[in-house]
Amino acid sequence: MSVNVNKSVCLRIGQGCYHECNCIRASDGHEIAWSDTMRYLGVYITSAGVFTCCLSYAKHLFYRAFNAVFAEVANAASKSAVVELFLKTVCVCFIMV
Repeated sequence: MSVNVNKSVCLRIGQGCYHECNCIRASDGHEIAWSDTMRYLGVYITSAGVFTCCLSYAKHLFYRAFNAVFAEVANAASKSAVVELFLKTVCVCFIMV
């Protein structure tokens, strides 16, 4: 099985995470790039001394979706009804996934 080097990155977590590392090559000879962040299952993992995740992109998507729904129904329903509807549908769907 070959590794897709276009979608793969190397990331260091723990002691020595900021030190330079040698190049890592896949079995087909292509080099896998080193990165400070990587995306895995929608969560951005950052290189640091301890395991850390960056949630700013998830927050950005949440607020973008909320603003899109709120802009469409803001005049048709009360604001509290829109907020409750959005939180029940979108947030519960994110938790179930």
